[in-house]
Amino acid sequence: MGYGQKENVINVTQEKDLPPKAENPKPNTRYNYYQNGNLKSSRWTNEKSVPVLSKHYTNHGNAKKHPVVPHYHKWGWVNGQWTELREQIEGEEE
Repeated sequence: MGYGQKENVINVTQEKDLPPKAENPKPNTRYNYYQNGNLKSSRWTNEKSVPVLSKHYTNHGNAKKHPVVPHYHKWGWVNGQWTELREQIEGEEE
């Protein structure tokens, strides 16, 4: 699922270090967010360092809203900010 010819991977332990909040996010990169040693989510950036896809490895404690684990979300421009879209996507492959 790399968005560049060679996918870079950066592992972080704080959500604030995920794009778009991260300082100087890298282009064509997969960011893996670990909490207490567990992979919680991955986020991919495009050639402009903008997030384009997230993969969540939990149901966020809400199995009714997130019955599929893992699940994906695309990103888009909403109300003047870059935002993870609510719609879940199934079937993406890495």
